[in-house]
Amino acid sequence: MNIIALSDIHGWLEYLPAVGKQLAKADLVMIAGDITHFGQWEQAEEIISQIRTYNQHVLAVAGNCDKFGVDEYLASEGINLGRSYVETGGITFCGLGGSLPCPGHTPNELSEQVFTESLEELSPEKSSAGKIVFMTHQPAVGTAVDNAGGMHSGSTAVRDFIEKNKPVLAISGHIHEAAGIDHIGPTTLVNPGPLRAGNYACIELNGDKIKVDLH
Repeated sequence: MNIIALSDIHGWLEYLPAVGKQLAKADLVMIAGDITHFGQWEQAEEIISQIRTYNQHVLAVAGNCDKFGVDEYLASEGINLGRSYVETGGITFCGLGGSLPCPGHTPNELSEQVFTESLEELSPEKSSAGKIVFMTHQPAVGTAVDNAGGMHSGSTAVRDFIEKNKPVLAISGHIHEAAGIDHIGPTTLVNPGPLRAGNYACIELNGDKIKVDLH
C-alpha cells in the first residue's frame, strides 16, 4: 500500500499542484490535522475537495487549529479517523484529532486525561484486520517527531497507545519544526512536516516492511 501523508495545511494549498502526481498514484491520502487555519465546515470542504481532485481516497483527523465544524465535515464524508477506526486491505486505520493545550489558545485542545480516555475507547484490538496504522495530530512524547528546538511537547497518552498496540505506522503533525522519522519499538513514526511549507511524506507498506521518503 502506498500512502501520501500530509499535515498542517492551515488552509494554504500553494504547493498542492506540485504534489499532485504523487497524490494521484497513492492508494490512500492521510491528513494529520490543521486542515484549516481556524476554519469551519466550509473551509474544510474546499480544501478536501481540492485534494480529492487528485485522489478520492482520503482519511483525516482535525488539528488544534480546526474548529468543530471541521470534525463534523470529515464525519459527514465518512473520512474522519478521530476517535474511530476503518478497516481496509487487512489494515485497521485509527486515530485522534486535536492537541494538548498550546501556549496560545486554539479551538481544539484536549487535556492529557481526555487523550487517555479517548484512546482507550478506540480498542483497535476488536478489529479483525491484522495491522494497525495510527494517525494523530499530536505526536508521541520524547521522540524526534515532537522535538521543537530541544523541547519535547508530545503526548504521553499517544506514546502509551503506541507502546501497547504496536501499530506498524504512526503518523502525526502539529510540531512544524519536527518533520522526520523515528521509532517506538516496532512502530515507525512519521511527521511529514507542514504542507503549508511544501512538506509531505511518501510511505510504502509492503508486508512488515515500511519505506518512508520525506519531501
